[in-house]
Amino acid sequence: MNETLYLLPQPQILKLRKNAGIKNGFSEYLLQEKSWKRLQKILPESCFNKKSGRKIRVLKDSSIDGNDAYEIELGKTEIIIRAKDETAAFYGICTLKQLNERYGLSYTGQISDWADLKLRILMIDLKRVDWNFNYLLSLIERAAELKINYIMIEYEDKFKYKFSSEIPVKSALNIKQIEELNRKAFNNFVEIIPLVQCLAHYEYILKYDKFKELRENPDITSQACPLKAGTFELFRNMASEIMEAHPDSRYFHIGADEPFLLGTCPECAMQKGKNGNGKLYSDYLNKVFDWVESKGRIPVFWADIIRHYPDAARRCSKKALAVDWNYGAKKIREKEVLFSRHGLTYLNMEHYEKFSPEQKKETDKCWETDLNARDFLSLPYGKIFKDYGYPVLGGSNINSVDNVLTHSENAFLSKLEGNLATYWASSNSLTNPYTVYETRLAGICMLAASSWNTVYERKKRNSFFERAFFSKDKAELFKMLDNKKFIMLPMNSEDECREKIKDFKDNKTDTNQVRLLKTISKKINLERKLNELKKTLLKKPLLEKSRYKFIDISGECNTRFSDTPEIPGWTGEGSNDERFFPQGKVCFNGVPFNVIKETPDNKTVLFFGNDPGNPAYSQSVEIPVNVRIYSLNFLHSLCRGKADTYGYYKINYEDGGSETVEIKNLINIGAWWNIMETARAPVAVRVKNLYSKRKVGFHTFSYLLKNQHKKVKSVELNCSSRSSLFGVCAITAVLCNRDREITLGRKSFEKLETLKKGFLKLEKAFRKELPEYLSENSANEMTEKAIGPSIGYIERKSKGLA
Repeated sequence: MNETLYLLPQPQILKLRKNAGIKNGFSEYLLQEKSWKRLQKILPESCFNKKSGRKIRVLKDSSIDGNDAYEIELGKTEIIIRAKDETAAFYGICTLKQLNERYGLSYTGQISDWADLKLRILMIDLKRVDWNFNYLLSLIERAAELKINYIMIEYEDKFKYKFSSEIPVKSALNIKQIEELNRKAFNNFVEIIPLVQCLAHYEYILKYDKFKELRENPDITSQACPLKAGTFELFRNMASEIMEAHPDSRYFHIGADEPFLLGTCPECAMQKGKNGNGKLYSDYLNKVFDWVESKGRIPVFWADIIRHYPDAARRCSKKALAVDWNYGAKKIREKEVLFSRHGLTYLNMEHYEKFSPEQKKETDKCWETDLNARDFLSLPYGKIFKDYGYPVLGGSNINSVDNVLTHSENAFLSKLEGNLATYWASSNSLTNPYTVYETRLAGICMLAASSWNTVYERKKRNSFFERAFFSKDKAELFKMLDNKKFIMLPMNSEDECREKIKDFKDNKTDTNQVRLLKTISKKINLERKLNELKKTLLKKPLLEKSRYKFIDISGECNTRFSDTPEIPGWTGEGSNDERFFPQGKVCFNGVPFNVIKETPDNKTVLFFGNDPGNPAYSQSVEIPVNVRIYSLNFLHSLCRGKADTYGYYKINYEDGGSETVEIKNLINIGAWWNIMETARAPVAVRVKNLYSKRKVGFHTFSYLLKNQHKKVKSVELNCSSRSSLFGVCAITAVLCNRDREITLGRKSFEKLETLKKGFLKLEKAFRKELPEYLSENSANEMTEKAIGPSIGYIERKSKGLA
């Protein structure tokens, strides 16, 4: 009968036999250890059958070996749970409850169970959106029932700090709510690990004038300077209050990941020049580690920087728990793996074959090269960090069940401390939210299943979704969302929209969870149809050729799409460039552009702004136009920098008047690298990049002029951010035509209108379903982020705009 009984997580040893003569339920619940008070009322009344059920006894047995180990003996008249401690007994009761819910209790036999990994940590990221607090509480109980024993919470601005009135937002959790979180966690045998960043990801703080003096770069809000005393003081103030709010937490996560600006302020640059970034980083981190340890907590940190700087790995305190996070690994061995040596970011056999004998020997030791299979160990850094002397956690992402499983498997094989499965609400507090936590339930279930019984989950991987959700529709819905990062943002790229999603029929008995997942599936299918329309209709100009004028920018171009040793170009990063971007006369999003073809002797792209590496670029460039126009269409992208508003485009009229449009992050411009859709500037095309797997490209942005009756003299491109760099490779004007309104053909217009009606219907559904998980304001905002760009895109097409 074992193979027909699927629990989550699956017990290590399950030997049960169906016995039809045994009734469901418990007649009596006897707890031997009176000090195990949390277990006294753990079973709901629905579990009892006092007339014909079996007696259940819970006993302490310290001789049972293993992480959270327990044994259950199901006899004909009684059920006995033996456990090494109260927590293990709780997990035994959870197993019985799940068995009862799925199959009933008409079984006799034995269960012997333990966890493969000691630390099974689920992350909750409170940044960017406001949660429904009752939903947040429910997650703790649900995680505990799956035998997840730690929940890590990153508060950011959702904590009501006493030392600062600027940092907390209005929706920040108050102390009573946090006390309620603590009680819920304690009663469910879950320990909370608070996370407070100590150096970077400080957008939510450094955007305020009061703290801007701490910035590593005066124009960028993402990172503080490690040499300024106020940076450590800021961390200490935040961490002290959060530690006080979580007095029973043994671990404290200090972040410390992705300080990309390290060594750029004048003082840091001087220290970097003397001793390198590794020492600059480790000196600051050790100061943080020492303080956290002085408070009786075990520090935890993201280990990506010690991966890049071996000297920092040697210097940092080995009392800290290093998290080897890698969200790309989907199997233990892969043909292309993360690699931070010899100037590479990824390693494949083509790279390996060019290594020197010494480099191959070093690689073979850590990455376990297999010349026959032509693959490598995908997660070697856990062992590398262990060799340095760190206790190590794997760091996975619940976005992908295979990534979570691979980290659990690696932690089990490499004898790491456990698996920390992350969830990110957004990349930072100034960017768009990715999705709703509930859509990541598959990854949460995989954390529970694979960190408890690793070998079983690898063996049974193909049946995971069916076993986890015990429902065909649910299994298919969660499988559909697996490995999709930006679920609640428009998925308009060709890669994201290639796979057709099943059309799920609505059912009156659907739970809110299922209704939400079905709405998301409909959204993805509509976006796929919109993308198909782009590939056909919008690869040709929406208007007749006479309506367009290519604006000549060749006289101002100052760089190239490609950067090679022979001819420098782009941002000066070698193969990390735009060399594959289409050139010549092209059409993107229904608007034609004339992209200058690259030759050995010319420049093809106009850079303007502030680039510390190349001060020759102008902050402002004026391009002649000299025609009356309806709209200006820019083929542009952000090449460097991180800010809210980067600059503005100014349209100068022949009569001396002017109008301006601000260029705002994620509104009408976005980054060229790992290029994504923005609210009003869709991606023109995504092309490959030799440096990494990330796609690159340009955005198309249409600006509809307010004074179409006036003749435009010129357009000025202005950068107002002191550390941002723009790239423009083409500008097209749509000429005015008073005789005929700009519009599409009737059939094309009808197709767009049908799609628009579909998106409007989904908008209503999201506004109804999301409040179960989010505050009303955040539910409305996320709905707008999910649906608004697609509706706006359709409306712009109807007007002939890019």
